[in-house]
Amino acid sequence: MNYTTTLIISILIILLSAIGIWTGFFEDIGRGFNNLHTLYTNSSDSSPDGGIVEDTVQDDDPEDSVLAVDETFNEVLATITAYTSSVEETDNTPCLSASGVDLCHNIADSMEKYGYDVFSADGVIACPKKYPFGTIVGIPKKLDGGLSYYDEYICLDRMNSRYDKEERFDIYFGGPENKQKALNWGVKTLEVKIYK
Repeated sequence: MNYTTTLIISILIILLSAIGIWTGFFEDIGRGFNNLHTLYTNSSDSSPDGGIVEDTVQDDDPEDSVLAVDETFNEVLATITAYTSSVEETDNTPCLSASGVDLCHNIADSMEKYGYDVFSADGVIACPKKYPFGTIVGIPKKLDGGLSYYDEYICLDRMNSRYDKEERFDIYFGGPENKQKALNWGVKTLEVKIYK
């Protein structure tokens, strides 16, 4: 083989390798994006045993499934309210959640200190005592066209003990300046997902 042929073959090998690396890179990004939307399901889908319903084409390799999910959940009918960190709605330490997380000042650092990943949820929720801190609660939202998805909230606060025997949750809406948003939420009865 002459030098030119060897050079052309080497360049082709390098190009094919680069294409393979880029293809794998974009496939990984696509999988990550799809995993963020694993809870985006058609509202007509249901699962009698409370498990994840996958709306995908199945093949032999579950890793290649668009919605490869290893989480499970229970669905419960719950009352959902909203609150802010004001003394009238909490206690004399309105920023300090029952889990010890400071909800008013640099919540990300505070959550990390207690072993919670701030990126694992859309917000904070107060839960009955039967749900451990760190439990993820999915609250349904409807989109146009009948589709629904779930906002995920991490349980870092507690409901008043009078609600211990109820399925009642309280979404944290931030500081007192957000009180009107919390009032606008009102009281809703929804089928929520409790992730294990």
